[in-house]
Parts: sequence; structure tokens; C-alpha cells
Amino acid sequence: MAPPAMRRREPRARSTIVGDVRVHLDFPSEITGLTRDVLVYLPPNYEVAKGERYPVLYCQDGQNMMDRATAFLGVEWELDEALEAGIEGGEIAPLIAVCVENSKARADEYTPVVDRVTGGGGADRYLAFMREELMSFIDRAYRTKRGPANTGILGSSLGGLLSMHAALDHGDAFGRVAAISPSLWWAEGEILDRMAYVTPCKGVRLWIDMGTREGGHGSRPVTPDPMIYASRWARDLLVAGGMVLDSDLRYVEAARAEHTERDWAARLPEVLRFLFPGENTGRLPWSARAAVPKPWWLDGARTGDTRLITD
Repeated sequence: MAPPAMRRREPRARSTIVGDVRVHLDFPSEITGLTRDVLVYLPPNYEVAKGERYPVLYCQDGQNMMDRATAFLGVEWELDEALEAGIEGGEIAPLIAVCVENSKARADEYTPVVDRVTGGGGADRYLAFMREELMSFIDRAYRTKRGPANTGILGSSLGGLLSMHAALDHGDAFGRVAAISPSLWWAEGEILDRMAYVTPCKGVRLWIDMGTREGGHGSRPVTPDPMIYASRWARDLLVAGGMVLDSDLRYVEAARAEHTERDWAARLPEVLRFLFPGENTGRLPWSARAAVPKPWWLDGARTGDTRLITD
């Protein structure tokens, strides 16, 4: 089955896309049996530097990444603006971003195991679609660098859970991973149990973060936030498994941040600088330690520095 030829989506009145973005409408999959739109951001000078090849970042919930007209509640991540500015300033390496819009089966496709209440568990099938169908097409259609060191995956919430699963079980394909506010609670914390005996492949570069007001989902914030407990547990398990903080692992607690597109967008430039640093990437602009206490079950565990984004 051949993927559809690139077609331009009709401009939307409120579209906020900037830069060179190609749209592949109704991208089909024999593996999932579903179609979805795929948007491809190309770095500045892509059409000029014909001999250059670029790493690729695959972003889940792609409809939220670059366009207010399609984003949830009209709030986009401004991925295109962040890349345009970061690449131009030398803080982010030139890269191709593939924004994969979610399907009606999002909860199934982004979760690695079945939750006894919610269901799901189709992440490996979805990742097979990405690896065997989508990535193969992107590699043929665009000038990409291949291999895990040049291939990233990014997602938030259930998409962040998918990223964590990719880091643990698909590190041979995805060597640059961002798990933003991952749903570590899924299936009673199965991903945390797995981290106790499975660590990411050698060479995986992993970002994991959580906002300090995510447990209350913005209404009545819970203090201390249970999501912070879970993310710290994940951090310490990864460190115990051999990952090194501020080297191949970056862990962030975002002060006062909630489980929203707006807060994820605010952290995105730093995520991109960590995953694909440019020539001018400097020191981290934040250094404060988190004020949330360590949970009792981590007493005596091998913990590392916790960094906190305050703005």
C-alpha cells in the first residue's frame, strides 16, 4: 500500500503555522487499519542545502503542535516557532519534525498494556505502524539521518507514557525521547514496575518532566502532588539502572505547572535543546531545587539533583 501523495490542506482562517510545513492527508496504515494526517516541519534552508540530511523528531498528538486552528481548546505548543527561533539561534540542531495527529483510538495506541478499567494496550502495534510504515515513508520522502541517535519521539500525558515505553522497549529505533507529564499511573503504575528491571538501551537520551500541580488537574491542586511522587520514583529507578542525571537523563519539575497544552508549550524549547542541542546551546537557565518532599518509599534510594523550571 503506497502512502498518499502530499497534498496541501486548505488554509484555515485561524491557522498559525509558520515555516516550511508539508501536510500528508489521510496517511494510511495496514497495521492499525486507520488513517491520520501527518504534518512535516522542514528546517530553514532545507530546499537550499540539497546535500544536507537531518535528524527526525516524531511528535504525538500532532494536531496540537503547530496550529491553533486544530489544537485542543485552541492552544498550540508553538513547535514551529520554537524550532524556527532555536535553529536560527544555533540552540537547536536543524531537524525535521513529524507531527502525527492522533486517531479515534488514541487511548489504545498510546498505552503499552491493558488497564483493567480503561482498556488500551495497543502501543506496540502503533509503534510498529511508526517504524514499519511511517518512518519508512519519511526516510524515502525526505533527506533524513537514520538510526536511533538521529531519531526522537515526543509526547505528553498518554503520549508521554508512549515515549517512556519506547525508551524501554524500542530504544533500537528511538534514541532521543521526551516523556512530558507521562501518565505513569496507567494500569496501576505498570511502567514503574517495569523500570525496576528494564532500563533504556545504551545511548538513549531521555527527558522526563512533571508539573507540580498536575495531580489536582488545575482545580484544587493536591500538595504534595502524587504525580510528582510518581515521576521522582521513575527518575530514581532510571538512575539506579545506570542513567546519569544531566547527561543522558534530564529530570524536571515545573513549578506551578498544570496538565495543559499551555504549560507543555512553555517547556518545549528546553526539551528540544536537550534532545537535539545546537552549536550554541549553553548552560541550563534554571537551577533551583524542588520544594516538594521526597516520598517515603524513596528513602535510601539513589537519588540525584532535581531541577525546577520556575517560569
